[in-house]
Amino acid sequence: MQRWLLALCLCAIAVRGQTSAYPANQGRPQSQPPSERGSVSGRVVDAATGEPIAGARVTIGRTAKTDSTKLATSDSAGGFSAGGLPPGIYIVSAAHSEYPGALNLAQEGTRIEVRAGKETTAIAVSLKPAGTITGVVLNDGGEPLSQCGVALLPVPLGGAVPPEAGRGSTDDKGRFRLESVAPDRYSLVVTCEQDLPAEHILDIVGPNGFEPQETWQRTFYQNGTTRSDAVEISVASGAEVSLEFQLRSVPVHTIRGTVTPAPGLSWSTAPEIRLIPEGPDTEDSLEWTDYLNVETGTFRFEMIPRGAYSLTAWTTDQFGRLLVSEAGKVVVGPAAPPLVQLQLRMSTTVLGKVEWPDAGAATAAPASAGQRIRPGGVPPMGSARTASVGILTLTPARPGGPFTTLTGRVSPQEGSFQIPGVAPGRWLVRYEQLQRPAWVESMQYGEAPVGNQEIEVTPDSTAILKIRTNSKLPNLQFEFVDIAAAAKSNCALHAVPFGDGSPSRLIHSDAGRGDGLMPGRYHLFGVEQPEGGVSLNERALRLLGRQVKPVEVVGGRDQTLNVRCFAAEEVQKIIHHYIAGDPR
Repeated sequence: MQRWLLALCLCAIAVRGQTSAYPANQGRPQSQPPSERGSVSGRVVDAATGEPIAGARVTIGRTAKTDSTKLATSDSAGGFSAGGLPPGIYIVSAAHSEYPGALNLAQEGTRIEVRAGKETTAIAVSLKPAGTITGVVLNDGGEPLSQCGVALLPVPLGGAVPPEAGRGSTDDKGRFRLESVAPDRYSLVVTCEQDLPAEHILDIVGPNGFEPQETWQRTFYQNGTTRSDAVEISVASGAEVSLEFQLRSVPVHTIRGTVTPAPGLSWSTAPEIRLIPEGPDTEDSLEWTDYLNVETGTFRFEMIPRGAYSLTAWTTDQFGRLLVSEAGKVVVGPAAPPLVQLQLRMSTTVLGKVEWPDAGAATAAPASAGQRIRPGGVPPMGSARTASVGILTLTPARPGGPFTTLTGRVSPQEGSFQIPGVAPGRWLVRYEQLQRPAWVESMQYGEAPVGNQEIEVTPDSTAILKIRTNSKLPNLQFEFVDIAAAAKSNCALHAVPFGDGSPSRLIHSDAGRGDGLMPGRYHLFGVEQPEGGVSLNERALRLLGRQVKPVEVVGGRDQTLNVRCFAAEEVQKIIHHYIAGDPR
């Protein structure tokens, strides 16, 4: 009997060894012999000069008709090669840090066909050159100024303020040069720390002794004093833009004040005091060092140009609790401003409650990941194991201040939350529900409804923040228009939040449905996806969003919309016209 069992087992093993887990010609892709694969070779060159580009990252990328990608690096002669490619259609593209594309997008590639057992040669991949900005910084006497910082700022297109695109400094002749500038529109800001020359000494000595009354404008823009009135600079591919900045002297005053704790409070460490520029006519990049006499509680800020400012002081008490003052408003004009008095009080704890549309919302089975309740909200915090159903976030409504984002977790039992250490001022409220998709239907702070999701926190406030959510999501259907019928199936739907710093979203649509989009105001549009096409970044999407009117997407309602789809060639034209100076 044992011999028969052994024979049966060996037979079963033999049969199993002859049977693949994937039936013949099904499931697992069949590898191709080397003779049935192809290879490619070519050069990466400068589109303007034809000179070779060494060190470019070359991608031989798949299209819809093939499933293989190869990477290569161009040599000193710009040459590259790659083998072992299955037959099919490919897009060969290149990238180099010194050749950024328009709006910092990747540059377009070259379409090729790879044949079995053949080498596709003489592939030419050209990269358009970047722009260059040069200039000189002079004082009011025409003399060069060295060691001035120069920052390149992309012109905002809505949403979050874009980061710096480049930085440099002036040499001993006041000259600067910024290279490898992506084609785009910019403003340029120059910051200098130089003292006034000796011939200005009588101007800076005031009637009360050596008290500064004039200084160089510390930060300035091309033909403007603030970002709002700065001249926009268009930088095209291969262009060199030359600029001249002339430093000017501006009148200044000293701001004086006192800071004291409220009755019954005391600070454990010396308070910090921050002077914050406000308004479009005030220099927007000032960082002033404060002078504080701890014994008397007096402080001063020297050499402050004309404009509107706010003063805020903060510290901690012996228990580590935040003490903070209300913002003291100061206007610096022709005359010295009056004495500013700041009083430190205990910071506020914001209390509140989230109301769900049905009783089971708080105890629903948790999702595998957090659900954003508004587009572009705070990143998901917590997980299915987190003992909370949502995250409430308070962000200073005015960026650049001394305070940062505060968060609080929402209790799954009562929906209550508390956020301690909130300073007086305006705060942007955002709520993220972790366990099921939902959106904010209404907010109320105290007795007043909340508009634009902003609340005004005052000292000693006892107001309750109430948030009501709704789980009835939009039922959005759409049809792409203004594009050839053959291209409709290759359009991707994008949603750019209107008047919001939240990032844009790619909506994974199916059969004309905009699933997953929360209620709100959006620029909705489609973008044709070409073979091996270039992915659009946030800046390009913001630019396209300006070409269409915003629409309101409403929760719990059926909506059918006609959505414009931009062809790939049209996208390139819009970008080109924008860089050339089209205000759209």
